[in-house]
Amino acid sequence: MRTLGSLIIFVALTIALIWSTGMEIGLIIDESVLLAYVAVLAGIITATGSFKTFISGINGVVSKKYRMTEELRDKALSLFKLLKKSTIHATVLITVLGLLATLYRMEDISKLGSAVAVALLSILYGAFINLALLNPAIYILCQKQEDDATSRVAKIKNRDKEAVEKLLQLCFEKGLTHDDIMAAEDITLRKG
Repeated sequence: MRTLGSLIIFVALTIALIWSTGMEIGLIIDESVLLAYVAVLAGIITATGSFKTFISGINGVVSKKYRMTEELRDKALSLFKLLKKSTIHATVLITVLGLLATLYRMEDISKLGSAVAVALLSILYGAFINLALLNPAIYILCQKQEDDATSRVAKIKNRDKEAVEKLLQLCFEKGLTHDDIMAAEDITLRKG
C-alpha cells in the first residue's frame, strides 16, 4: 500500500506539472533515458550476484504472506539501499551525459530546448525510482525487520516469564519463603 501511495503521489505531481505547463505527456517519456536506468540497475544487480535476493525482496515488499529469512531480508534491504545510492549517482551521470550530447548538437538552436528537456528527464526518472519505488521498498523491509525484532523480544520475555514461574514453583516446593528468595536475588545481584 505504501508503494502504491508513493506512486499515486508522484504520478499526481507529474500530471499537475504537465497540466500547469501545457506540456504533452509524450514529452516526458524518453526511451534512451529509461534504458540507461534499467541498464544501471540491472548491471548492479548482476554485478553483485543478487538477482535472487532482488526477486525475494520484491516478493517481500508486495506480498504480506511471503516469508523471508532474516538473512535474506537483510540482504534485500542492503541491495535496495545500494540501488538507491546508485540511482542518485546514475541520475547525475545520465544528466551530465545528456547535457554534453545537447552541447555537441548545438548547431540547430531550434532543437536545443527539447534536447535539454530530454537531458533533464533523468532527474525526473531518478526521483521516481527513488521516491516511488526504492524508498517504500526500503521502508517496508525495515518495518518487517522491526516487527521480527519485536516478535523475538516478546518470545524472549515469554521464555523469561516461564523460567521465573518455574523457579517460583521450585522455591515453593522446597518451602522457601519470599524473604529467602529476595535474599538469594540480592546475593546474585551483588555477585553479577
